[in-house]
Amino acid sequence: MIRVENLEKYYDRHKKNEKHVLQEINLELPSHGLIAVVGESGCGKTTLLRCISGLDCFDDGRMVYEGKHVIMPRKNSMEEYRNRNIAFVFRNEYMREELTVLENVRMALVPYELSGEEEQERIRLTLEAVGMEKYKNRRLEYLSGGQMQRVAVARAFVTCPRIIFADEPTGNLDEENTIRIMQLLRAFSEKALVVLVSHEQNMVKGFADRIIHLEEGRIVSDRENNAAEQIRRMEWKDIYLGEYRRTQQKLEHLQVQFYEQEEEMQEETEQENTAQENTIQIIHRNHKFFVKGTGEEEIILLKDSDCKVVDGLRPEYMDTLEGQELGLESISQAFRQHYRLPELLKVSAGLSEGHGRWLFMRLTLLLFTVVTFLIFTDYRSRDSLNKLALQTTDSHLVTFDFSQGGFTRSGIELFYDQYLTAGGYSDIMPALNDTMNVQYDGYLQLSGHLCKVQDFSMISVKEISTVDIQYGRMPKNRNEIVVDRWLLKRARQDNNILRELFLDDKQFLGQKVSFVTGNPVTIVGIGSRDEPSVYGSDTLRLSMAYELPSLITAEEISALYPKKYKDLYLNDNEVLVSERILAQAEGASDKEKKETILKTLKDLTGWECYIAGTFSEEGYDYIIPEGFCYDISREKAIQDHKCYAYAESPQKMIAQIRKDMERGKDKFPVVMQQTTQEQFQKALEEKHSMLRMDYEYLIAFVAVVFVVILVLIWFQILSQRKEMIVSQFVGIRRSVLWRMKMLYALRNTSFVCLPVVMICWIVVQIMSSIPSFNYFVDMTWWIALIFGGVLTGLVTVAYGAVWKCNLPGFPLRYTE
Repeated sequence: MIRVENLEKYYDRHKKNEKHVLQEINLELPSHGLIAVVGESGCGKTTLLRCISGLDCFDDGRMVYEGKHVIMPRKNSMEEYRNRNIAFVFRNEYMREELTVLENVRMALVPYELSGEEEQERIRLTLEAVGMEKYKNRRLEYLSGGQMQRVAVARAFVTCPRIIFADEPTGNLDEENTIRIMQLLRAFSEKALVVLVSHEQNMVKGFADRIIHLEEGRIVSDRENNAAEQIRRMEWKDIYLGEYRRTQQKLEHLQVQFYEQEEEMQEETEQENTAQENTIQIIHRNHKFFVKGTGEEEIILLKDSDCKVVDGLRPEYMDTLEGQELGLESISQAFRQHYRLPELLKVSAGLSEGHGRWLFMRLTLLLFTVVTFLIFTDYRSRDSLNKLALQTTDSHLVTFDFSQGGFTRSGIELFYDQYLTAGGYSDIMPALNDTMNVQYDGYLQLSGHLCKVQDFSMISVKEISTVDIQYGRMPKNRNEIVVDRWLLKRARQDNNILRELFLDDKQFLGQKVSFVTGNPVTIVGIGSRDEPSVYGSDTLRLSMAYELPSLITAEEISALYPKKYKDLYLNDNEVLVSERILAQAEGASDKEKKETILKTLKDLTGWECYIAGTFSEEGYDYIIPEGFCYDISREKAIQDHKCYAYAESPQKMIAQIRKDMERGKDKFPVVMQQTTQEQFQKALEEKHSMLRMDYEYLIAFVAVVFVVILVLIWFQILSQRKEMIVSQFVGIRRSVLWRMKMLYALRNTSFVCLPVVMICWIVVQIMSSIPSFNYFVDMTWWIALIFGGVLTGLVTVAYGAVWKCNLPGFPLRYTE
């Protein structure tokens, strides 16, 4: 089965302290039997066992396993074969003291896909065989050295391997358990190969089929051994007087007790003249006894022997050399080459149970996570703004400022007509008075109470559709509006009365609101675009413009009063004036009053217009044709040297206008800027001037903590040296062990980093919602979760990298 040819092994080769441990070793081991390697301490017994088992490399020669598994010098190609076929028993146990007896034995079954019942049955049988079944739930750290040794033997037996290599397997055992274990090894060797190392040459004579004697790294003898003799005849065994027949005679100066076994007495009666041949002469002189035998029997003095005399019967366990069958067969299930993720997680948890090495690591990880998250959130806070509190205009608006560069009226008109109107940006509005009063009549105490809502944009209802409505509906006439939910949320935060009266956005539906001019309007819809905006008709927007009258188009008043104004039609330069406005106009006669009104309208529109009549409906000043809306907006922009335009993409709009101006070679000194960007930029500048955190010190602190984590990982790995070697003993490959350790590290790290990050995120969210803290961080839950995942991945990768560096430092050959 195993052939060793000219094996050579050195320690510290080519150095001054070079030692030639094994020299010209040639062996051939069978497929079954008990082979004992004996010799004095330091002769190379353990080194030979490690070399032929593949635990250690050698310097010259070769070994052949079953004719195909060839191991060349310094080429450890034995891992797969060793994992499948070989088990080990070492005197220094190499067990997991923090695990129970049952868990230690179960480790050997990890590489096999066994059912729970079969696994439990194998463990039970092996523990009963070594006398440790009643201790199966006890941790090894509470066992004696001999008990741990028996557990190591059980772990080797449980898989029924083809080969067992044992180094002093009975070194820590008492007499009874020594016999028990040797009987098990003897029985096991009938169907497998057992190679054991021992310095007790007399003990192996009673059990070994073959004894190999080493001296100074060389094989000096290799002989077959007859192990069928009774154990009571072995020279190393004690003498139990209860097994002998005693005769006694008292002399003058001496009392003689003669002990003889029954079979020896029978042999004597069958021989002739035995008395003469077996005469023993005892001479007493000067208080000394001289003993002489005249026959062929050897005389051995007890003081020169290792035997001791016991006054009693021999224990029952020494009555026979017959082996104790385990009742186990070789495992038929395939040896695992690959582990699926659930199996890796299960095995990883099983291999890593029972130790608290992660306690200090968890505390360090907690500190690392908190400080790193603090730096991250504070850095984000520099560029994070509470848009709900700061944004006062719709993000789709672009500001056009004509106040710089000496813009003339004709220049503004040209830019307005050529680059705004002709560019398709028809939704252009003047600067607006952005104050809205919410009227509440629910409680008698608050009847007619007005709550102010400020800082919003009035956007044309044409810019939204039904998909943008969260509650309610689209406006059907001039006196209906849609209010965005974001504006309502901010209003409730800023106004305690609104917060108490309107518990949710839906309660605003049907409420009356009023602006500076005109009749109250009704909220019929709640928008979902998350903008500080109110959506209404163009005339409503113009009526809100600073110092502009309340306007309504002929089409809009026809919709409000269809019976009275069903056939109302106005030419492009005709208007209807409210009787109230006409009565209040300056002038002695109606003609003078109309001239005053026409002058006002010319100032509003820049165009000559005519009064086509009057109307009596309250709340409106003028009924105008649809085209007047554009003229009024244009004239107001010219007068204010400022206007706003709505665009789906403000940045694209600005870029396109600049491109059109370059193409037309026009140099208009207009300032174009996204309105909200201007607001945010100003707020960021103020925020940056207030923040004074020294990131250099915090980052240095985080780096130091991370180095501490690496050091902890390093020492943690070193502390798991035995765990790694034990895992390899039971057949788990190092690559699989590395993946298991990565999963174990990922699990432990994520259990710290992710919860801590989410708790810190909740604290940050609470602080950001309280204005008095003056601290706001714009961070969604998934960003915090990603950040926690990054920290988890960083520590796990560091853990895996350190493990990868240390794995070569855990070879099986270093077992002492």
